[in-house]
Amino acid sequence: MWTRKTLPLLVVLATVLASSAQAQICYVREGGSGLKDGTTWANAFGDVQLAIDALQGGPGEVWVAAGHYVSSPTGFRLPASIDLYGGFPDDATTQGLEDRDPQANLTILSGDTDDNDALDSQSELPIAASMLENAPHVIDVVNFVSDDTTIDGFTISGGNADLDPGRNFDDKSGGGIRAVGTQGGRSTARLVLRDCEIRANRAGSSDQGGEYRDGGGSTGADGGGVYVAGLNLLVEHTTFSSNAAGDGSDGTDGLAGTAGEMGMTGGMGGNGGGLAVLAANFVTLNHAHFERNGAGKGGNGGRGGDSVTGNGGDGGWGAPGGNGGGLYLAYATQVLIRNSSCLDNQAGSAGGGGDGGNTVDGNATGGTGGSGGGSSAVYGRPAGCGGGAVLHMCSGVVLEGLAFMKNASGEGGTGGSGGTGVAGPVRAAGDGQPGSDGDGGEGGGLCLLDSDATMENATFHQNKAAGNGGAISVVDTFMGKLQARHVTLANNRADVQGGALCYTPSEGQREGQTYPVAFVNSVFFGNISGGGGTRALDSHVWAPAPGVSIANSVLSEAPPDVDVPDCEDVDPMLKAPSWNGGDTPTLAPNPGSPIIDAVFLLPDESPATDQRGFPRDDGFPDVGAFEVRPQASGITMTAITSTTGTATWTPGIWGYSVVFMRPDDPGDPKPEPWDGRMYNSNATFGNGGYITNTAWCCVYAGPGNTVNIMGLTAETKYSIMVCDTFIATRSSDYVHNTEDATDNPLVFETDTALAKATLVSPI
Repeated sequence: MWTRKTLPLLVVLATVLASSAQAQICYVREGGSGLKDGTTWANAFGDVQLAIDALQGGPGEVWVAAGHYVSSPTGFRLPASIDLYGGFPDDATTQGLEDRDPQANLTILSGDTDDNDALDSQSELPIAASMLENAPHVIDVVNFVSDDTTIDGFTISGGNADLDPGRNFDDKSGGGIRAVGTQGGRSTARLVLRDCEIRANRAGSSDQGGEYRDGGGSTGADGGGVYVAGLNLLVEHTTFSSNAAGDGSDGTDGLAGTAGEMGMTGGMGGNGGGLAVLAANFVTLNHAHFERNGAGKGGNGGRGGDSVTGNGGDGGWGAPGGNGGGLYLAYATQVLIRNSSCLDNQAGSAGGGGDGGNTVDGNATGGTGGSGGGSSAVYGRPAGCGGGAVLHMCSGVVLEGLAFMKNASGEGGTGGSGGTGVAGPVRAAGDGQPGSDGDGGEGGGLCLLDSDATMENATFHQNKAAGNGGAISVVDTFMGKLQARHVTLANNRADVQGGALCYTPSEGQREGQTYPVAFVNSVFFGNISGGGGTRALDSHVWAPAPGVSIANSVLSEAPPDVDVPDCEDVDPMLKAPSWNGGDTPTLAPNPGSPIIDAVFLLPDESPATDQRGFPRDDGFPDVGAFEVRPQASGITMTAITSTTGTATWTPGIWGYSVVFMRPDDPGDPKPEPWDGRMYNSNATFGNGGYITNTAWCCVYAGPGNTVNIMGLTAETKYSIMVCDTFIATRSSDYVHNTEDATDNPLVFETDTALAKATLVSPI
């Protein structure tokens, strides 16, 4: 399981503070206080909904102190002209917005009215049977007009949209937050989610089966965590975890009779386990993280009915699984996704076909098994695509600084068995034919369905597609495009074709296009397709027709229709994924890697920074998403006594170093400073700031290269390590480890008579 490091608390903009000063404010703290009329912290409401209602539709703001607030069985109903702010201390008195800390002051809004929600031990998704008494939507945002609605500083969990009494698709969507604009149109209003965690919510199953007949399975609804339709959206510093879109239900079985009835088709799985956004003009996701979410599963086809004097009924078809395990965006006109990640998300698997019905009539046959559900993206029927994310018919898409790791597309459904028959007068047996298996979903990490996108500084690692495109699938029926630079695609797998990348144009799109899919300065390595190992022609890329160019990149093999100018077949010597600074995990190259300062790349096609936001080399940048720059190194200890010692090191390229020490424990891991946190330093060991839950204490932070350390204990071993801090504005942005630097970390021992230092290998 991935554990994302704590993000820096956002600094509230002056414009927001100014507007807050003019807005009517209602205060809430757990249990309430004083008169409980919400006029001040001293007289705070104890109920969030009472505070919302007191503002009489707004405009206004509700400020909520740390605590656990459970909604009524109908959830919190929020007029769009009212903003919610959490993260205040539970003993707040005169605090303003600038005094909030949502990470330290957890403010939980929950729809779990009976406090019994549970997660599945395998998928880590919420168990529907444990949510039968929950609110349908933890927050239902209503009455959008034209302004922003802000929800800032909350953990939102325990919504089960299947309990909404409505029968429309929107009613069953958005277990955590539902926000719907003008029906059938696009509003200029915007929903803003900031510093939130959307966790363990579910969408439901709509009674509107769409194309399916009476008796067909219900369609799973979208947006297990958040559902936004017809509105603009801004998401900043927010995590979506363990949310589930709605599963499609199974089709009913056919009735037995003179001729068995056909089984009914299952219902389609819902899209966007973490977040689903439909028909928005502008969508911006900045520092948004999707972890362990799941799109809905397709329902199974019903069994064909049995017959005594005729043919057995055919089995019903299995239904397609939902798209976008973490994120599903559809019909957006401008999309920006930056400094964000999709980790361990799962698109929906398709339902299996129903078995054919049996017959005992020797002149008849058993029913044909139903076909398993599956994906036909190129024919406009995507299913189970995009384990991490799906962008469907979106234009103006910009993707920067992203990580897609361990996501998976949905499996195709298994065809049903044919019904059994008996021997007749002119044949040996009358068994029905089995149904065909469905195709697996495309794009284990990302699927672009008729979306026009640019991408830079992204890492795709260990994603898996049950169909084509282990990392990325680009489907082009009329406008699918991807122009990418400095992308690392390593150790992804496709069960069919294109271990890293698949481009699928429709027949009409194969003529007259010049490289709608192009990569430059990128790494394709260790990817596997179903057709063979890492050296198969389609192990990295698959394209059935010209249209793909991969230039100045690491690439070993490619089909003949893929253009590969100036590519190199080399081992990039990548390390395992790790938090190497920045907001997303990366794959750093080992020392001596040929992608460091590579002479075969195009420097003019390199952005100013890498995936982490660290500056690139102006001369010969590194290939892929990660830029190696000189790091702090060569730490030594001199003048060691029983209680003191002098540490000296060579600073890294960023010129600002942070030094940590701890009493030595050979089994202790290297220090992992948290991104965004500035550590208080003190040269007297034990008086500085500690890395959370560790014995590593900060003895120095600054632009120098030496520190005289005091407060040591005689005849004791210590570990000391210097790390770099990337300083953009004289306040901490990122701290990263220097695990490859020479003589860093170092173990030394104090002694009243002996001063010695023993070097150890980097941890």
